[in-house]
Amino acid sequence: MRYIKRTTAVFLVFAMVITCSGCSFGKPGQAAKNLKVDKETTITVWYNDENYKKYLELAALEFHSANELVTINPVYISSEDYLEAIYNESVRNGNAPDVFLMSSDYVEKAYLMGLMLENDSFEDIKIDKAYGKAAVTACSYKNKLYGYPVTFNAAFMVYNTKYTSAVDTFTQLTEYSNNYKVTEENAEIEMVTTWDVSSMFLNYPFAGSYIVHGGSDSEEARGVTLDDGNIKLAMSEFAKLKEAYGIDRMAVDQNQCVEMFAAGRLLYTIIDANHLSVIDQSDVEYDVCKIPALTDSLKSQTMSTTTMAVVNPYSSQTTAAKAAARALSYDYAIEIEETSGYMCARGDYKKSKNKAANENLHKLYDESVVKAKYTGIGDLYMRYEIMLHQIWDGADVETSYNVFKANVESLK
Repeated sequence: MRYIKRTTAVFLVFAMVITCSGCSFGKPGQAAKNLKVDKETTITVWYNDENYKKYLELAALEFHSANELVTINPVYISSEDYLEAIYNESVRNGNAPDVFLMSSDYVEKAYLMGLMLENDSFEDIKIDKAYGKAAVTACSYKNKLYGYPVTFNAAFMVYNTKYTSAVDTFTQLTEYSNNYKVTEENAEIEMVTTWDVSSMFLNYPFAGSYIVHGGSDSEEARGVTLDDGNIKLAMSEFAKLKEAYGIDRMAVDQNQCVEMFAAGRLLYTIIDANHLSVIDQSDVEYDVCKIPALTDSLKSQTMSTTTMAVVNPYSSQTTAAKAAARALSYDYAIEIEETSGYMCARGDYKKSKNKAANENLHKLYDESVVKAKYTGIGDLYMRYEIMLHQIWDGADVETSYNVFKANVESLK
């Protein structure tokens, strides 16, 4: 890593309700108030990421406040075989969750297991305006909408606006770095840039434009098309970045980069949306932009995933379950980021802090390619990550790419 050389609980949930009540938008209790029930009803919501705990508890409290007959019961499931657990409890044990949170990566699997009830609760919502194209694509299967978008994750570049501005290419960034001068004003800055060069998700944009798979709906499993010339060119330029920035792949991870940036010691880095809350809570003035292309002749393509609420067809109270899923996705969306630390999929609101960055990030999400949703695609991403590691560690680009290509072709 090349451094710049210097010359010189319940009460808490209730409190959150009071705090957030003034910042809600739209009609926060609409789904609950419009739900017609004549007896006490409990909707069980399963989730497998503990970061959603506070949000689900808060949403449950607000939903019950708007409709006293309905109680949302969030249940954390730690099983590694999350969908299998949902299926087994639904089909074999009669203990079906009514709603569950799930990443868009598993849409096809959930569909084939019969675990997704179609989302017909957004007929009054301009979905593309509220969520954007990527969210709708991620939550759909075979041209039907199933999921209710809750949060999203996408990779992007974040930069310190106090000292610098966005760049279009790494060629520009490297030139900037080579000519960077330390002054009294920027003395706190230790590095121009560093990032986690091992991550498939963060580094997919460098060659992603030249790996065609999944089709326009990210669910077509008929094959992968590789643009040999541009991928090899991109990987050759990627390899040059090690010499330019001296990043030790084994010593730098995303958490370290986020901490450095939030402390005001780093000018540029590449992160994903799941880590932005740490920077949001700092005093650093920042903005976000698309991950720069490696050169003027190459393209950059951001990938995204969406975490959605899904209504379980095995639920015995699907009407109430749909209302709960809609509320989690739409009614209480503005409270998601503060309580979970994740970026809310709903983008048609003005964030109170750093509105420009929020709008830019949602634009990047909207324009992103959705991580493929079909079963077995994980092998392609794993092979891509292995190729990144090999090339960064000094392996021959041609050889590494040929092995990647052979492995990808064997998946067809």
